[in-house]
Amino acid sequence: MGASDELKAARIALRRGQKKQARRHALRAAALDPTSEEPWLVLAACDSSTAAIRHLQRALEINPNNPTAQKGLEWLRSQKSQTIPPSLVETQPIPTLKHPFRPSQKRKSNVISLSGTLLVITICALLIILPLPILTIVSSISPAAAQFSFQNNFSPSETPTETLTQTPTSTATELPSPTPTPVPTETPIPTSTPTLTPQPTASETPTVAPSPIAKSKKKKKKQTTYQNKQPSPPGGGYASFLPKGVGENDPWIEVDLSSQTSHAYLGKTWIRSFIVSTGTWQHPTVTGVYRIYVKYRYANMSGPDYFLPNVPYVMYFYKGYGLHGTYWHQNFGFPMSHGCVNYTIADAAWLFDFVSVGTVVYIHE
Repeated sequence: MGASDELKAARIALRRGQKKQARRHALRAAALDPTSEEPWLVLAACDSSTAAIRHLQRALEINPNNPTAQKGLEWLRSQKSQTIPPSLVETQPIPTLKHPFRPSQKRKSNVISLSGTLLVITICALLIILPLPILTIVSSISPAAAQFSFQNNFSPSETPTETLTQTPTSTATELPSPTPTPVPTETPIPTSTPTLTPQPTASETPTVAPSPIAKSKKKKKKQTTYQNKQPSPPGGGYASFLPKGVGENDPWIEVDLSSQTSHAYLGKTWIRSFIVSTGTWQHPTVTGVYRIYVKYRYANMSGPDYFLPNVPYVMYFYKGYGLHGTYWHQNFGFPMSHGCVNYTIADAAWLFDFVSVGTVVYIHE
C-alpha cells in the first residue's frame, strides 16, 4: 500500500472508533510520505492530549499554514491551561445561620406556659369557692395573672378584663402552647467541583531494540573480526553478469544475504563494497530484481511493534523495503532488521549520492 492508501485506511479506522488500527496505518503513511502533514493529524486524533500536541507540532513543522493543526493545537493548549488540580479546588464554608434554633428556649417557654395555665385554672376555682370580700381582692389580682398567661401563650390584650368566667370543668387541661417554628436552615448550594479524570500519561513511542546478540566470547570475537574486515571485490573486480534491465554503464546495487555484504557497480565494473545487516529469519529480506522508486534524506519508519524517527538516507525499492542508514545498532555483518538493508550512516550517504530513482537493486542468497 502507498502513503495515500495507508492514510485512507487510517481515516476509515478512526471513523469506526478503531484507534489502534488507525494509529498503525497513520504511522505507515507518515513513513511512506514524510512531506505530508495529514498522517500526523490522524495520529493527534488517536492519542492523548500530551501526545496529540506533539503530533500537531510535527504537522506544523511540515506545513506551518495548516489551519486544522493550528486550531487543534490552540484548543489543546487552552484546555490544558484551564485544568485545575483537585488539591486547588476552593470549597465554600457552610454559612452561619442568622437565627440559630435553640432547643433550650423551647423547653423554657413550655415550662412558663404551663405554669401560667395552672395559675389561671386555680384562680377560676377560687372564684367559685371564696366569698365576695375575698373575690374583690382576687379580682384585683386576676388581670395581671391573666395578662401574664396571655403574654406567654397569645398576644397581650390592650385592656385587662375583670369579667369572671366560670370554667365549665375543674379538670386541669393543658392549653396548647405555640410550637416555635424553626428558622429554615440555609442549605448551601453545592458548587460543581470539576473532577479530573486521570488520563494516562503519554509515554514516548517505543523504539525497537535490536535483537539480542549472543554474549558468548566466541561470537563477540567473530563479530569484531568481521566488522574490521573489508569485503573483497567479487569476481576480481568485475560482475559475472548484468541483472535484467541494466546497461553496460548503468549503476546498480547487489546485496548478498549469505555474506551480509553489498556491492556497487557501474555496468560490470565493481566500484565499492559494504558490510550490511539484512532481515532476520522472522522478518526476511525479499530476493529478486527491483528498482529504487523513491529517495528520502530523512524518513520515519514504523511497523506493528516499532517506530524509528528520522532514519537517514532512505532508498525504497519495494513496498516498505529499502536501503538506509542506521543509528540504532552497530552490529553490521549480522541479520538485524525487519527486512530492510542496513548500512552505516557514512556508507548510506555515499550510496544515496551514487544511485537515483530507477537504479536496479539485485538481492540474492
